[in-house]
Amino acid sequence: MYRLLIVVGFIGIVLGACGLAVLIDVENKRYWYSHTRFAEMWMMLTEKNAMTTNICLNGGIMAIIISFLRLQAHGAAKAMVKSGKKSS
Repeated sequence: MYRLLIVVGFIGIVLGACGLAVLIDVENKRYWYSHTRFAEMWMMLTEKNAMTTNICLNGGIMAIIISFLRLQAHGAAKAMVKSGKKSS
């Protein structure tokens, strides 16, 4: 489950980063990605909810951090059980 959350976190980071690039270029529209359907949809979405970029970027980062910590704890617990030690 946590491995899936890592994938979802990376997707959120990429989506938020692409959306941020679109928002940075909103006035000039110099770059090719500012003329895509994604840019139009992202602008429409951010007009309704200005926190969309923050939610994607920060949510993706938090999902990855939490997943790595939980996977690390799970791996440590499996190693402890394998060695026969009890947790204190």
